[in-house]
Amino acid sequence: LWIIMSSLAKALKVMFWGILLINIWLIILSILAVQLIHPINLEIAAEGGYDGCGRCPRAFSSVENSMLTFTQTLLAGDSWGQYAVPVIERAPLTYLYFMLVLTTVCVSIINLILAAIVEAAQSSRP
Repeated sequence: LWIIMSSLAKALKVMFWGILLINIWLIILSILAVQLIHPINLEIAAEGGYDGCGRCPRAFSSVENSMLTFTQTLLAGDSWGQYAVPVIERAPLTYLYFMLVLTTVCVSIINLILAAIVEAAQSSRP
């Protein structure tokens, strides 16, 4: 029981710093999204490209909305294509931005956090 509790305590510390790192990175990406993606998103909405999606036109309208969108799509894995595909179809270079977001958050940072959690758990063993 001591090993489990010790491992959990060390893992929680790593998870806290990992969540902080993800949030800081998502804030930076959200600021970029407001500047780069939101104008394209408004054009798509004005043409009726988001019929049936009430949140899509405002998905990148502010840093807060962008953070919520990225949390929903990247961390929860919900509706990535609903937000990204219309924007990429309108402006193909935004594919690079969305791939940067996807690879840095989902692949790099989350795997780095997982490795740190495993390392913390292993270091607490006698």
